[in-house]
Amino acid sequence: MLNVTGGSIIRGMNEETNILDNLEIDGALKQFEADSKAGQSQKAKGFTLIELLVVVAIVGFLASVVFASLKTARVKVRDAQRISNFQQIKIALNLYASNNNGSFPVGNFFTSWSGCGNHDWQDLATILHPYISTLPLDPSGHGAGCPSSDAYWEMYINNFDGGWIGISGHEGTCLGKTILFLNSTEGNSIKKKECQFDSQTIFPNAIIMVIN
Repeated sequence: MLNVTGGSIIRGMNEETNILDNLEIDGALKQFEADSKAGQSQKAKGFTLIELLVVVAIVGFLASVVFASLKTARVKVRDAQRISNFQQIKIALNLYASNNNGSFPVGNFFTSWSGCGNHDWQDLATILHPYISTLPLDPSGHGAGCPSSDAYWEMYINNFDGGWIGISGHEGTCLGKTILFLNSTEGNSIKKKECQFDSQTIFPNAIIMVIN
């Protein structure tokens, strides 16, 4: 017969209880570890308010730098286009002179403010039409309120006299020359100047191209 004492039964029950307790503890620890990792992962995915403000400030700074660079680039492109335009007109004027005993066109003033449709500039366009189909206008597109409200205006002047543009006595090395002149107040970029006024405070950013 199997002889089982009360003490062995109690010991067996205690051992089973200890095993169950250990299993429950192990399960709780594993669940705690899993919950901790999940919480850390969730925390890592988010940003604090300070972090977001720093990111916004950096993006704003970079955007301002890019916009400033784009503005400078646009000014340089327009300046290059202005000089190219004058080169085309200069070629047309020289072609005209070569077919007219070296004489350049002479009119009232042959003065134009870009986009204004000034009759003198239209007359010059007609005279030069065999050599250039259209006299180019300033690439800024300005000209609605010419000349008083527009800082972009072109002039062709045969035998330059500063009195024509209100600088008599300051003609400098431009006096007596046939020139193309563009007044521009855009930025402080260096413009093409083939002759100089005595007073550099007058039209400091002008393009001045000498024809002869």
